[in-house]
Amino acid sequence: MKKVLFFVSTVFAFQACKKVDLERSTVSNSLQSVNYGVVHNEYMDNLLNFQADTTITSFSDKKDYVIDFHTSYSSQSSLSASDQNDVNSSLNDSKDYLDLQKFIDQAVYGEGSFTNNYSGSYFKLYSELLTDSKISTLLATKMIEIGKLAKQNLDGTLPDDALYNSLKLMQEEVKITGITIDQGELAYLQSVLDIGVSSYEWWSVNSSEISNHYKVAPWIIADLIGAGFSGGIALLVQPDGDINWKAVLAAGLGGAIASSTGGALRIARYLFG
Repeated sequence: MKKVLFFVSTVFAFQACKKVDLERSTVSNSLQSVNYGVVHNEYMDNLLNFQADTTITSFSDKKDYVIDFHTSYSSQSSLSASDQNDVNSSLNDSKDYLDLQKFIDQAVYGEGSFTNNYSGSYFKLYSELLTDSKISTLLATKMIEIGKLAKQNLDGTLPDDALYNSLKLMQEEVKITGITIDQGELAYLQSVLDIGVSSYEWWSVNSSEISNHYKVAPWIIADLIGAGFSGGIALLVQPDGDINWKAVLAAGLGGAIASSTGGALRIARYLFG
């Protein structure tokens, strides 16, 4: 009788493990079905069609016009309808990122506070997420490492190609060797890295779109920090133990598109004259 009970319990345990593995696989496949770097570049390609409305004079209204340009494109993108809604919401939340110099000053250097949804820096944000147990130590470490690479690039101590190669190495580490991390966290980390790598490749091809309005050259890392900052803020407001990772990934994409847009020559000319 004991043998029968042991056999039955073993079968149930095995089936339970299979169910958990299947659920994890389903979550992973669902989250990773979108290459957010590719989608980011779709929006940037469409930005080349931007036409300024010269009848708009206020800075705030100009920002709204630029964001509306992006949200109008969402229905033509490769995103699902639900992802389109989440990205559009993030774009509206991230409109302050269009003032890219101020965004970089706050997010990277902790100077000033101009965004409506968070008053600290990128590094403070991920420290808070770790302290509040919103994310694992591993994800916090990886995201802070990404932020440090971006800051080194801005400070001129890490060349653009070295930044790109570092991101590619991290990307390969995640995709090939694998790391022990929650599937939602894994998908989020992959999305930020994919955006950073794809962004670099887009700007390399479209270098004529680089604006000289800013005192630093932020367009290389704007997307990277924009994704991590916006995604991190989305994580901060998620309920404990019940994170909607699809919404977090979409938030990161929206933040990346907004900050990258702020670095484009045609947008800087439109916003700042």
